[in-house]
Amino acid sequence: MQLGLMDPGWTGSGLLDASHLPLLRVLMLWVWKASGEELASISKAELAQMAEADGLPVRAMKRHLHQLCRQPRFRQRLLWADGSELTDNLDLDDLQAGLQDLQLVLLPCAETSSEQISELAEAVRNDSVLDVEAILHRPQDPDLGTALHEAAVCGSLEVAALLVEAGASINKEGWGPDGQTPLHLASAHGHLDVVRFLVHAGAEKSMLENQGQTPLHLACSNGHLDVVRFLLLGKGPSIDMPGPDGNTPLHLASASGHLDEVRFLVLEAGANVHVHNDDEETPVHLASSNGRLEVIRFLVKDAGADIDTLNINGRTPLHLACAHGRFEIARFLVAAGADIDKKDDHRLTALEHASSCGNPAVVSFLVQAHLNKEVMTLQPSPCTISRSMVRERMQPLLQSASVAGARPEPGACETAIPTYLNVGDA
Repeated sequence: MQLGLMDPGWTGSGLLDASHLPLLRVLMLWVWKASGEELASISKAELAQMAEADGLPVRAMKRHLHQLCRQPRFRQRLLWADGSELTDNLDLDDLQAGLQDLQLVLLPCAETSSEQISELAEAVRNDSVLDVEAILHRPQDPDLGTALHEAAVCGSLEVAALLVEAGASINKEGWGPDGQTPLHLASAHGHLDVVRFLVHAGAEKSMLENQGQTPLHLACSNGHLDVVRFLLLGKGPSIDMPGPDGNTPLHLASASGHLDEVRFLVLEAGANVHVHNDDEETPVHLASSNGRLEVIRFLVKDAGADIDTLNINGRTPLHLACAHGRFEIARFLVAAGADIDKKDDHRLTALEHASSCGNPAVVSFLVQAHLNKEVMTLQPSPCTISRSMVRERMQPLLQSASVAGARPEPGACETAIPTYLNVGDA
């Protein structure tokens, strides 16, 4: 391709002869294909506007030409007639006063060594915009290595924009064993600006990494509410989309104890609090296992979650809380009405799970809860009432006998009661 600085009144073909240029007022910039077909024209005013918006006129021209030739500015070279290159920081007045034909040369990406790939990655990690710009101008393929992934992890928005402008693949997989994309990484690390940029640049919000997680799953697991809100805007993954082990975003937020995310997912995004994962566990099960009391309190009291729902082993959230020694959660669930006598598929109660865990506080609490339940639910028999009355009457007599010199055997009162009533304990 060739660029010519042209007078709009000139009607000839090809580029102006250099001998005519001093006689013309340069008002237009013409872009021609190698075939001689006109590709584009840029007026002096348009060039000035582009330069004002971009700050650098040559860079502005290259970005404009990118839309036409489909090659990033890093692979473009604009040359004067003598073969010297126009630098990106060339002043607009110097460009307009040059009165020379310009030639556009498109370069292939240069061969790149492993050391140069590492050099780009290091520049990205250091958030060195100037170094990244210089490396891309070699020109170096930004998709060799994982430079955009590095920028997503570090939250380097300006560097990420440079890499995408240079042609880095937005949805490239391959970061670590999970094969995550840049959007997965930016979401997991809570870099909202980078997340927003990548999505607007075409990143796929519903894309799964190797563990079956979308960027939304990762944002929920790590407690990045602002990222969660953004990812749920417009078209994207379902709010109840299962991820690893069938866990939905609500499962993951509940297990991690991110109360703000849990509240948002349920109250604003409409997440299902009764949904089961592959182990038939609800978000309350996971919150119980992981000791997330405030999450459980919200799910049960405000969201209406079932506290006696069973997982694949027939265990309730109370079973899991006791098995993991979660005293405060066990106390809350019992107070909320959890069935302390329910047995799992192995015929074990919550008390037996607590005993196996070896947590004396939970065991003591459950024993007392059983006693309280019996007191509240069992009606005393007439025999029990009679024995109680006799105990009250005989205790003073036995005490008087002791004062008089007689020493009743330990438990004499209890032995005397059935004898007096002529009934047994059975």
